Amino acid sequence: MIHMAVLLLVAPPVDPEARVVMAVCRGEGEPAVVARHLVEMSRSDVGVALVVLRSGDPKPFTDAIAKLEKERRDSPTLAIYLDLSVFPDLDLATAAGRSRVAGAAKRFRDGVPAAHRAEVDGRPLVWWAPVPEALRKDRASFEALKGSLRDALGGREPYIVAEDSWEGLTPDRTYAGGSGAAAPPERAAAVVRPGALREEGKTFERSWATAVRGAPKWVAIESWNGHPEGSGICECADHGKKYAEITKRFVKVFQQGDRVAMPKGKWTGAAKALFTLEYNPREQGLRPVKTEEGPFDVVDVAGASLLTTKDPGGGGRRQVAFDVDDSFCFYDPRAFQVVVEFLDRGEGSFGLEYDSSDAKLAPAERAVRPAGTKQFTGTGEWRRETFELPDALFANRQPGGADLRLTVEKRGIAVRLVAVVPR
Repeated sequence: MIHMAVLLLVAPPVDPEARVVMAVCRGEGEPAVVARHLVEMSRSDVGVALVVLRSGDPKPFTDAIAKLEKERRDSPTLAIYLDLSVFPDLDLATAAGRSRVAGAAKRFRDGVPAAHRAEVDGRPLVWWAPVPEALRKDRASFEALKGSLRDALGGREPYIVAEDSWEGLTPDRTYAGGSGAAAPPERAAAVVRPGALREEGKTFERSWATAVRGAPKWVAIESWNGHPEGSGICECADHGKKYAEITKRFVKVFQQGDRVAMPKGKWTGAAKALFTLEYNPREQGLRPVKTEEGPFDVVDVAGASLLTTKDPGGGGRRQVAFDVDDSFCFYDPRAFQVVVEFLDRGEGSFGLEYDSSDAKLAPAERAVRPAGTKQFTGTGEWRRETFELPDALFANRQPGGADLRLTVEKRGIAVRLVAVVPR
């Protein structure tokens, strides 16, 4: 049994400097079914299919390619998509574990005709999915797996595109992983995540726009024909050809190097994004996000509703995160003010950290750039303070897909309003 993922239609060899688009597609089923998906990819200008290795062989693909060749129809070239989550109880620290993966890679090489294998600079292309959570992670095992793949692919060094979790590996290109909400930093490869096909295609379009704004050379779509039916972007009863047509439109824009405008939504052009516990609706383009580091409660005290931080354990830092609606601002450098209304009790201070576009900072530091601190003065009254964000990006890069968070040391904070106002 085998899966696959996809790239834009370009004849091999794949040009490392060309703009190439990618997506993931399951490959089970009869050759006619697989062939239909390959034709759909070609029609959407998606042209290199990255096959997800399993213990089986690539016969569904090779039979489909043979069928399309006979019919004189275009089909994508094939490359390996290395998703180790499909190998149960895998241990890369052992030769036996690496042999399981290398064996599947060898079956791919032996089964796919040379004319249909995607290569970069004469090297077989291998796209490495994120490291599974349960897999032991160490650099020696990663490098050993790289060597096993080289042997399985006829002694040729694979051209590796690896997700960030392969720490210590020396790939040719890297891309940002994380949650479906995470936006990629600027690099040579990026990912479009159609996993949540929400808002009549707007979520998918925003994921495309985010990937393209990082100016990558290659873009990978995570799912072409996902499971269950309707969770991918291929034609199906649920949404017809909508997502395949969106893909073709964005591929064209991407190949031409044009800037992609974010799709409009409910909060596009709003005067502010607001979370308030005084009025309904509470979430007006801004919502609190519960994370492992930032649990919170909404409680009623003396007839008033409060959002209060909770101790995540250890009695140290508490925080509460907020997500700015993507239709208000998403991956678009702008200046904002953030107004916080809080209960001024006790001593100490609280701060705000936000997702910034400041290129002088390392990518990890940009996501949590400090915007200053404010002091508690113990008045016992509701008080408002304002934070200045001169270079906000709001690319959902904080945990939980958040864009900003309030932080406080060794105590809690109670708030009833947070507003994000354009400058």
